[in-house]
Amino acid sequence: MLLICIAHGAAATRLADVRVVNHEIIMLHFKDGEVIRRDDAKGNCAYMGYCHNVDGSKTVYYGEALNVDLAHLPDS
Repeated sequence: MLLICIAHGAAATRLADVRVVNHEIIMLHFKDGEVIRRDDAKGNCAYMGYCHNVDGSKTVYYGEALNVDLAHLPDS
């Protein structure tokens, strides 16, 4: 029930994983977005997976970014 409320209320993030750490702690892993990198086996970054060449990279955001100026307000 709690997880459904958290996932439903967080439009700019996705619940990626839930793990039990111990009998008192549950870890919730949220993703705000991801960067999809192209690795087409060409160029000096072939097969590296972490190349800094941004050509062909795509950033996917899950909703709008958090407005940190309003986040501390109870009504936000």
